[in-house]
Amino acid sequence: GVQTCALPICFPVTIRTAIPARKGPGSVVAGIMKLKEMNVFYTPRSKALKDNLKRYMWIIDANTGKPTNAPIDAFNDEIDAIRMGVMSNFWHSQ
Repeated sequence: GVQTCALPICFPVTIRTAIPARKGPGSVVAGIMKLKEMNVFYTPRSKALKDNLKRYMWIIDANTGKPTNAPIDAFNDEIDAIRMGVMSNFWHSQ
C-alpha cells in the first residue's frame, strides 16, 4: 500500500477505522511542534496544502507586534488533517 513516511514513523495513508483525535488545551501547538520534528512530504498535486503552508501564521500580539504562541484559525484545513493524523498515530502508539 501507499505510505506516508516522516521519520521516525510511517503510517498507511488509508485508514480503515477512524481513530478519534485527542484534542484539548494546547493540542494544536503540541501537534505543530511534533510536525516540526518531522520531514513532511507532499505531492506537487497538493496545491491547497502548499497554499495553506505559505499562508499559515501565528497570531500577532497587538501590544508588541511580535508573534504569539497561538496560530491563527485560518488556512489550516489540510495542515490540521495532517497534524491530527500524526498526533493520533503518536498517541495510539504510546
